[in-house]
Amino acid sequence: MSLTFRLTACFCLSLMLWTAVAEPAHNHDGLGAVSNCNLCMATHQVAPAAAAIDHVMQLVVVEFVNAAQAALLHHISSPSFGVRGPPVAQLIP
Repeated sequence: MSLTFRLTACFCLSLMLWTAVAEPAHNHDGLGAVSNCNLCMATHQVAPAAAAIDHVMQLVVVEFVNAAQAALLHHISSPSFGVRGPPVAQLIP
C-alpha cells in the first residue's frame, strides 16, 4: 500500500473517532447555547418526508424465447467447471 493511502485511511479513522467521542461528550450551559450549536442542530433536524408516488405497473411481452436459446444462455452465463480430482505425480521412465 502506498503512503498516501495509509495517511488518508488514518486521517479518516481519526475523524470518525473524534466524532464518536465529541458527539456524546459535548454539553451546553444554557438553552441559548443549544440554538447556536451546529452539532445539535444537525442531530435534531427533522428529515423531510418522502413523497409517495403511485405508479401503475404495466407488463408488456417483449420477446418470446425458445427453450434451446434459454439453455444456451444459461450455459454461457454460468459455466460449470465440475469437480476436479487432486493432481497426480507421474513418474518419468
